Amino acid sequence: MLSLINKTECKLSFVHFFNNQVCKEGHSNGRWCSQPLLNRRVHSGDFLISATTVLSGNNFSKLKLWADMLKLKFPSEQQFFRVQGAYLVPTVDSYWQEHQQDLIQSFHGQDVIVLGDGHNDSPGHCAQYCSYTLMENDSKKILTLNTMDKQLLDKDVCVKELMTDGHLGITAMMNYKEQKGIFHSHDIWHVAKNLGKKLTKKDNRILRDWIKDIVNHFWYACKVAETEAQFKGIWVNVLHHVTDEHEWLISYGDDGCNEYHHGPLAAEDLDKPWLRRIKNAAVLKDLSSVVMDKRLLKKVAYYLKFRSTAELEGFHQHLLMYCAKRFAYTPPVYRMRNLLAALDHNLHQDRSVQFNKNGSMRTMLKRSLRLRLDDRVGMSQKRVLEEGDPRRNSKNLAQLPPKATKEIVLEQKSRFK
Repeated sequence: MLSLINKTECKLSFVHFFNNQVCKEGHSNGRWCSQPLLNRRVHSGDFLISATTVLSGNNFSKLKLWADMLKLKFPSEQQFFRVQGAYLVPTVDSYWQEHQQDLIQSFHGQDVIVLGDGHNDSPGHCAQYCSYTLMENDSKKILTLNTMDKQLLDKDVCVKELMTDGHLGITAMMNYKEQKGIFHSHDIWHVAKNLGKKLTKKDNRILRDWIKDIVNHFWYACKVAETEAQFKGIWVNVLHHVTDEHEWLISYGDDGCNEYHHGPLAAEDLDKPWLRRIKNAAVLKDLSSVVMDKRLLKKVAYYLKFRSTAELEGFHQHLLMYCAKRFAYTPPVYRMRNLLAALDHNLHQDRSVQFNKNGSMRTMLKRSLRLRLDDRVGMSQKRVLEEGDPRRNSKNLAQLPPKATKEIVLEQKSRFK
């Protein structure tokens, strides 16, 4: 820079005015800028601040407030959203597609067990988005988000089992002929949770002391049983145990077992009040209605694999880092943040750094910067809304203009006339 003009005479103290750089000797070096410029005079620092805000799972408004409190110069909101829409969304989309392709290829020709669960973007009943995630059971890698991806079937990845919660709509879908080759399991945690709720609703003090033990016995029956008859034989035994009967004459299952599956009882178990068949007949009737519930016993086949979506629920908590429920996002940005969470989860499963074939580190920040440098259009071009974007709908869904209030009042009819 100035040292190339006069290495000996020019000193390193500069006076800045009108963005020009001039030394005390009067040598000028043109316009001065605190940041390196990208093509078409986009400041690299502003670009990187916008990119790292998204890629780190942060929100612009919170970081902007932090910068304002420090009197720190920060990119404008308009600049941030332009960078996000023009470069970050396509970067994450392309990166995810490549990652997903490699992931699916790794399961080529294998039989996989898939865990599925949904996640809403708001804490209430006004959710705009719902992300449905599919996770591979053994590796705990996220295979796809939002919908059942046809690539899993088209790429010779045999999905032999799908595990979800007990949603009736999903169960009905899996019963279609097209899905007959996939075994459908229910999440055992959701079933046990609903079982505890049913027992709690009975609002009986004596029965309340046994709820934890009854639910644990349900977990045990699902884990041990291999057939529906074996499950029923183990599960129904709890009706004898609570009455202090640990052996009986007739077996409920096909294994001929007529005793309760437990070792010596601990001291705290002996402190629980036993239920008496005559004295506590009403309590036993309530318990029997839950244990022998027809809907519960009819769905035994869904529980025998003893599957749980605990790891998938953990991923949905991680998803909140990128898609906090207190913020609103446009459809492309919400999808991008979902994919970022999935990439973060998958790439950090083994805690190893990912490298390209040439030995360079694989980073989306570098890729988004390259997308900017190769861009020949810029950010000022109007963005076309994606197909299916809700914002394509008219603000007034009704094509006819609304009636005047006076007309509505005249047309109103009263049942008392």
